[in-house]
Amino acid sequence: MMNVRIEMKAKLGFTLIELLVALGVMAVLMLLAVPSIRERNQKVNLDTAAQVMLKDSLFMEKWYGLNGRYTRDSAGTTFPSLPYVIAPESGIALYYISLKTGSMDSGNGYILLAEPLCGTVQASLGCICIDQDANVIKGTNNSCNNSGGLCSCINSSSLSAAVQARIAAQQ
Repeated sequence: MMNVRIEMKAKLGFTLIELLVALGVMAVLMLLAVPSIRERNQKVNLDTAAQVMLKDSLFMEKWYGLNGRYTRDSAGTTFPSLPYVIAPESGIALYYISLKTGSMDSGNGYILLAEPLCGTVQASLGCICIDQDANVIKGTNNSCNNSGGLCSCINSSSLSAAVQARIAAQQ
């Protein structure tokens, strides 16, 4: 009698059903992960802009130490030029930093205002403010208080040519 041996080959690969189940699981995970990653990146961008603003704040304190006031003159009408006007310092520009001139109080105080640039991921998150006491307020309005709405974004075309050149160089 003949000895017949039938060998079964092992299956290699996945069935279509297994692939569809794996794809479904991946889709659910992506639906949960992407919004939280986007939100986390926006918070990181806020913190990065605040760090750049603190560098400007250190500049203002050094200015005060040298001149006895935060303004260039005793009348409080001219102001020093900030070394950092775009945040973050590298990568895509997200914020424009300026001195809020109505807050100078005869040279005895200042408020730095970071406004989000229109068309960026930060455009709808409001402004960031830092005063002479290093109080940081995130997600505020143009008046640097939380009494009504967020500040609107600033269009980069309304900024000076020098600032526009800095923004273009970063992108």
